[in-house]
Amino acid sequence: MTAAARIRRPAPIPGRGEFWSWLLRDQRAVVLLAAFIALNDLAFIAVHIAGELVGSRNALLFVDTDRGYAEVFQYLKLAFVLLLVVVLAVERRSWRMLAWLPPFAYLLADDALRIHEDGGLIAAELLGLEAALGLRARDFGEIVVSLAAGGACLVLLVVAYFFADRRERWLFRALTALVALLAVFGIGLDLVHQAVSGGATGLDWLAVAEDGGEMIVVTLMVVLLLRANLTGGAPALAAPEARPDAASEGDPA
Repeated sequence: MTAAARIRRPAPIPGRGEFWSWLLRDQRAVVLLAAFIALNDLAFIAVHIAGELVGSRNALLFVDTDRGYAEVFQYLKLAFVLLLVVVLAVERRSWRMLAWLPPFAYLLADDALRIHEDGGLIAAELLGLEAALGLRARDFGEIVVSLAAGGACLVLLVVAYFFADRRERWLFRALTALVALLAVFGIGLDLVHQAVSGGATGLDWLAVAEDGGEMIVVTLMVVLLLRANLTGGAPALAAPEARPDAASEGDPA
């Protein structure tokens, strides 16, 4: 078999309204892994809600706890995203796809090391930011840090997008949409939560929506990049076919 014959024929770019069909239809491997990850996400969210309702003191059970069980699972998903980006870049021999490593590496480091939280406190002090609109000075500092990190990554992505081919540009747009959705939960909803949650008691639904939403979005990133890396996936241990003479064994002679 020649090298050209071994190269997988590139899948067509899904048209408008075809995204979910392209992502999941006849994609056994993608669907199974997506179901596994999504069920874990939902289990962590359910445990958080149950823990709040029964008054559990084990903070590691909650999705909004730094380095809790749910957040560690989030670290693993983001690490898998980085791996999938590298595999895709190597397979396509494309340096453009490597432009996604810094944004995803930042997201992982930010989750694990509290970069925008701690950096926001420093930025607030250096810039002399003040509390307003129900938000703390450090909340405005966190916005500054997030915008600075996002801007630096955006410059690299724009340059890579300019040189990307048609399929890569489609994937860039899809990933950008998911990163924007992640920002809605991780930054936008976080600010709303901070502004309205003072003195609130009972189940904190905003915390569930914020961190649970982030988990689901990162899962979508994993699924999208997994689908970009492979296609199909027939069952390896399918039921054996019936023998041709099996049906005739019971017939009278």
